[in-house]
Amino acid sequence: MSSKSGYSGSPWLSAEQLRAWLAYVRVDDIAAATKKAKSLGATVVKDVTEVMGAGQFTIISDPTGAVLGLWEPKTK
Repeated sequence: MSSKSGYSGSPWLSAEQLRAWLAYVRVDDIAAATKKAKSLGATVVKDVTEVMGAGQFTIISDPTGAVLGLWEPKTK
């Protein structure tokens, strides 16, 4: 998704980070899971974000640079 202009298709991930799949892990409490990840050394790349009507996500990076998404679906 990169272009010569430098646009990576994502405002919070670099072009290098977008060259791989982004796996998401379903969590019951996005705020608690994000806080726990930070306490274990993760860097929050994109803090808790609402996806209209679907749920919330956070994107984190572990100390080695691996990127992972956390997903809490909206309950009905």
